Amino acid sequence: MIKELDKKDFYKCLSLLQGNPSIEARAVIEGNNPGRVFVDDPKNPGTGLIWFHSNDLGFAFIGDPENGPFNDSLNDFVDNYLVGEMKRRGLNGMYAAVYHHEWERTLSALFQDNEGFGIDNQRVYKFDEQNNLPPSPVFDSRYEIVKLTKQMLEKGKLKNGAFLQKKIQEFWITTEDFFQEGVGFAAIHNNEVASLCFSAFVAGNTHTVDIETLEGHRGNGLAGMLAYEFVKKCREQKITVYWDCMEINEPSNAVAKKTGLTKRFEYRVVYFNF
Repeated sequence: MIKELDKKDFYKCLSLLQGNPSIEARAVIEGNNPGRVFVDDPKNPGTGLIWFHSNDLGFAFIGDPENGPFNDSLNDFVDNYLVGEMKRRGLNGMYAAVYHHEWERTLSALFQDNEGFGIDNQRVYKFDEQNNLPPSPVFDSRYEIVKLTKQMLEKGKLKNGAFLQKKIQEFWITTEDFFQEGVGFAAIHNNEVASLCFSAFVAGNTHTVDIETLEGHRGNGLAGMLAYEFVKKCREQKITVYWDCMEINEPSNAVAKKTGLTKRFEYRVVYFNF
């Protein structure tokens, strides 16, 4: 049987994160980002499944990948419960991060017959503290680079303030939580957010990164400018930057490298459609 864990009991899964480098999973368990947790035994979890509600990024499996009772129940649990829950959130596929070969082998055996089954590579970049920041990129004078503040969400401050609020709320339980724990910058053009870069998940002193540039402003180097300011501020505040992107996402990989980040490890994402 697989059962949902009450949020007040998420801490019981901390031991399952040993050896698991997922900042997203730890951020949910620590209560910084929204999500749900499903386990084999609510009193003493041995294996778990974390659903990231932040931007509906997917799932992560933690704990024992050879837990027979959990694995034997998984297909039925996904087909008869999770698929319905995901459809209610507008999803048409399941994406699960796996950080160990054992989990990849287990999930491949369980899900390989599902429609659209596949496996992709993800890359994680971090900043080598022994290195200096690269030279600052050339800033486009048409844009103003500003630090994200609560005042920017006040009515009338920005033409598209609702967009900024929506982006923060895609990842954070409340905007107040973000402004207390996160870091972020925006490129402003004609009193509108043209691009932004901010802390998406936070666990301890490690922050993942989300960047989005609005159509009409792409191709102007805004992602690189904002990423540079983000990494610079994180270094000043002794924050570890955790840049996570798909292997095939060439622009994101390029921005990470230009900002002085180096690839630390790769992991896999198992997915299928429904």
